[in-house]
Amino acid sequence: GNPRQVSFYKRERKQIVNNREITDWDWAPGHPMTKGFRTDAALVKTKLEEILEPTQGKTGSKIDRSKPRLFVLSVGVSRHRWNEYDLAYAAKDAETLAERFQSENGGLFGDVQVSVVTDDDATPKRIREELNWLKRSVTENDVAVVFFAGHGVRARRGLYFFTHMGDGDDIYNTCVNWDEVASVLSSSDASNILLLTDCCHAGAFSADRFVNQSDIAKALGEATNVSILASSDGDEPSVEMQTIQHGVFTHVLLNALAGQADADGDGFASWDEVCRNVVVEVPRLSNDLQHPKLLKSAKGSELLKLASIKTEEDGAAIVPAKAPAKSLRAVITKDATMHLGKGRTAVLKKGAVVDILKQIEGWALVRPVDPPSDQVGWIDRNTPAHRFE
Repeated sequence: GNPRQVSFYKRERKQIVNNREITDWDWAPGHPMTKGFRTDAALVKTKLEEILEPTQGKTGSKIDRSKPRLFVLSVGVSRHRWNEYDLAYAAKDAETLAERFQSENGGLFGDVQVSVVTDDDATPKRIREELNWLKRSVTENDVAVVFFAGHGVRARRGLYFFTHMGDGDDIYNTCVNWDEVASVLSSSDASNILLLTDCCHAGAFSADRFVNQSDIAKALGEATNVSILASSDGDEPSVEMQTIQHGVFTHVLLNALAGQADADGDGFASWDEVCRNVVVEVPRLSNDLQHPKLLKSAKGSELLKLASIKTEEDGAAIVPAKAPAKSLRAVITKDATMHLGKGRTAVLKKGAVVDILKQIEGWALVRPVDPPSDQVGWIDRNTPAHRFE
């Protein structure tokens, strides 16, 4: 097999055989060996290093120990036990981002180890197991990336990530508390942990259960090795778009890693460059509905290189899609929440008349005209309304 720990007891006696120093070893108690077993001490040391620090990664490629290792835990939940909570692209976002980081195996990183947990596999038990895998695996020389895409929800005992088993009536037992995630990450030995959260998908929960992703940073307290980039600010929703087959946050993040973030032209995308690019590009693509925010930055993380930029021969970066525009007028037939940006909201009362200025997948940009208002904001396109040209 592949034992995780090997214990030897060294005898005091050494011998010189054929001009080489030979040391006698015994196995630890409970592992009997032939009395007088002898081996070359240097050989034993080499074999122990191979067992405890393998020279080959999961893919069989040779590990370059002069480079840091990268560990990636990528969690995304599109399909839920109760389909009213389903999302379109959270699972795909998790898979695609993990694949991008895996491509750096043997490049920027001596070894890349990835764990992807999506949909049916994303139970509370499995997510906790993979968090503990991450904690056990990393050392102070390693880098970790942790990505969560799905619903975030607020309950009496704090903030939760809504798993595949998630039940709005039993959040405590069917979801994972962010305090658990924070506890694992803050106690990890990794030199840098980059936490990417895309957990503000609106529409499935009432407004009092919306997650403010800034609160996730509070759970991590004084952890000095953790940086957090959240997909949106305040209670802004996370946008998914059919035209790009991704959430906007992940789409822009992939673009940044593919080259759009390389502001200094050195052929690499650093953490600082990626964050700056995402903060600018997501609002543009989401028509100002979504504003990512760097909630926490570990000391020295800004210079950390995350991706090497591919040449044209390797493949071009993803091209952002433009949202279609359409002009309509509608009468709101049930009170609705209008998102104004920067975490601000307003209530559209039943009977309000609005101009629909722009539509992006599940969202519509509207301006109230009766009663008149200077405010412009976004509403869920499933909001009950009678629409007319």
